[in-house]
Amino acid sequence: MVDHLAHTTTGTPRGGRGKTVQLSAQVVEKGAHGVLDDITGVQVVDTCVGGGLSVIASVARLLGAHPVLVGIRPGVAQTLVQLGVELNDLPRTRDLDAGLLALGIRST
Repeated sequence: MVDHLAHTTTGTPRGGRGKTVQLSAQVVEKGAHGVLDDITGVQVVDTCVGGGLSVIASVARLLGAHPVLVGIRPGVAQTLVQLGVELNDLPRTRDLDAGLLALGIRST
């Protein structure tokens, strides 16, 4: 059993349902308690991408894992706000170290 999974999204996160199905299968198969969704490599976002981030978090929660979004760049954050994408129910951290702290994997 793996306690936590790391999901890295690079470029423009597309692939929607396929990536969500793959991640959900990994959560169940490995018995993960947490999912780090690292978007450090994401340069461009739109409402579809924002919705995809929300879907990944919702699927992880439904399967009993705690999602944490990590690596949000300033430009990505500004675009998500301008587009009105709400991620209020999704824990967010600036970087991977803070994400690990949020899941209780690493202490200060």
